[in-house]
Amino acid sequence: CRELGLYGEQRVAIDGSFFKASNGPDQVLSQKQLDKEQARIEKQVEKYLEEMDQNDALEQDEVELTAEELEAKIRQMEDRLRKNREQQESLAESGEQYRCLTDADARMLSKGGLGDWLQRADRGGRQASPDCGP
Repeated sequence: CRELGLYGEQRVAIDGSFFKASNGPDQVLSQKQLDKEQARIEKQVEKYLEEMDQNDALEQDEVELTAEELEAKIRQMEDRLRKNREQQESLAESGEQYRCLTDADARMLSKGGLGDWLQRADRGGRQASPDCGP
């Protein structure tokens, strides 16, 4: 910054703050999360199939969900499973460890969430850009 003429020989104060990003943890896809979601969906499909088998043995008025309703739920779960597999393939092809859905430029921070670290330098009323480097 001195080489650019942004700082003189006076005292400089630098302040920084962490701002939480709009891209929450539920909007970040990782292989681990996609695997968990896939297992959960497959378990739900199995549950619906078992319920359909049980409904076959029951009287029509004892059934909680009709065969048509269960089939619709199974189709919905299969669509989610297909989308999940597409996301897994896309993530694997890109070589990324994770993908942020809300903001593609966002990155995971070690603080346990997503956010931005902003810095500001102030020198006697003149502000220096945080991008000027060391």
